[in-house]
Amino acid sequence: MAAFEGRSSSKAGRLDMTGAQISHFHVLVAERPLEIILGGTQFVWLEGEIDLLKVSLAACAEMPSITFSPAPTGTICRVPTLPALAKLTRMVIEGEVAGMPFDCSSLLQFSASAALSSGATSPISPPWQS
Repeated sequence: MAAFEGRSSSKAGRLDMTGAQISHFHVLVAERPLEIILGGTQFVWLEGEIDLLKVSLAACAEMPSITFSPAPTGTICRVPTLPALAKLTRMVIEGEVAGMPFDCSSLLQFSASAALSSGATSPISPPWQS
């Protein structure tokens, strides 16, 4: 399967992608907690209220490239703490932050990342390389 997009209608959801053969996976998180076990996907786009996510990586699964598109919450936009993705090497930060500042320190958890794209045309230096 080339691509998949889905929405959860339950109060809390769990999605096990172990062994999936999906190249591009897009999930919009809204209003409900969601647990995702990544595995078998190359590109993952996490959009919306990503602070409601719990992410883990299936055993022996390769780390995918991840696009974060967080919904602004409060007075700042950030990527939530996701320990299972600490070894993430390829990421994109994308989306509307409605004029709110983005907390770059939330990216320090991804110390293995060598480059970061912002959805703009030029890459951003990760904060740990400043």
